[in-house]
Amino acid sequence: GRATVKAIDGIKWVFEIYKTLQIQPLSRLGLEEQDFPTAAAKAQKSSSMKGNPIDLTKEELTEILKKAT
Repeated sequence: GRATVKAIDGIKWVFEIYKTLQIQPLSRLGLEEQDFPTAAAKAQKSSSMKGNPIDLTKEELTEILKKAT
């Protein structure tokens, strides 16, 4: 709601929430690299992806998964 906020402020805010909520990496939930293709394919078909302003490719989703594990 502030006109002076920059993208880096949003990134910092997300990291603060991440720490506050003690969100665990996906690897702690059992996701392994061999699961990435299946997870990316299922994510592309999920109803929650329909709200994204752009369609993410399997490669982009795989990169996100790598960073979240």
